[in-house]
Amino acid sequence: MIQPLFGLPSRPWPTFRPINDQVRGGSSTSAFTPSPLTQTAIFDGHLDTKTLGGAGFASQCATFHPRLSFPSPPSRGLALTLVRPASFPSGQPTSFVISLKNERPELREDGRRESVMSYEWQFDLRELPEGIVEIEAAWKDFKPTYRGREDKEAADFDPKSLYEYAAGLRGLVGWRLNPPPRNRLSFMCRSNFDTQSGDFKLEIVSLGIVTGPASTTAWGGWAAAGWQYLTGVWTSWARWWRGDRGLRLPD
Repeated sequence: MIQPLFGLPSRPWPTFRPINDQVRGGSSTSAFTPSPLTQTAIFDGHLDTKTLGGAGFASQCATFHPRLSFPSPPSRGLALTLVRPASFPSGQPTSFVISLKNERPELREDGRRESVMSYEWQFDLRELPEGIVEIEAAWKDFKPTYRGREDKEAADFDPKSLYEYAAGLRGLVGWRLNPPPRNRLSFMCRSNFDTQSGDFKLEIVSLGIVTGPASTTAWGGWAAAGWQYLTGVWTSWARWWRGDRGLRLPD
């Protein structure tokens, strides 16, 4: 079962802030723009790899205070609904990451943030079918990652630690030096060690929590298919309303 978090008129997206490689002296940029009508969000920007010699990342972060609580029964992972375009401009980045953190980055003497462990789920638009697609990631799919590399010796991600221990930022301009406990969700486009760069765009329909035991009956499959169909119908209608007549309703 999927319980929606964000991306519906009744569940609008929270405020996102950019955290790009500029915090390390880079030049990448990003934006997160929800549609007031549909709540479909566009995560886009420019991923630069020249400034940092092949490295680079662009991300948008939402910080929750009070903490974002996952619903009961116990959650099993995240479900992301997005729009996979029919084609991509040459060289456009198509690999994206959802990142969760449960550590507070410290500041170095030069004011830049220290790297901390994050738990990341990576997906590539080129590997998905065209149109409105729903993809799920179990909590075990969020890999412990440090500076873009998986840390195989780190502990597995525990979703409870996200909202019970929480995560936050310290020392950024305009933020309190000792913020209360918060948890953080980020959408990221990174260079993957200079394998992608340039202008990027990700159209996000909704984000939800997968709850309950894994479906083993036909009813579970019908429920998932029904939710995906209704989400697709709503998004298709809303896109048509704002002038995009090229997207068909899901089959």
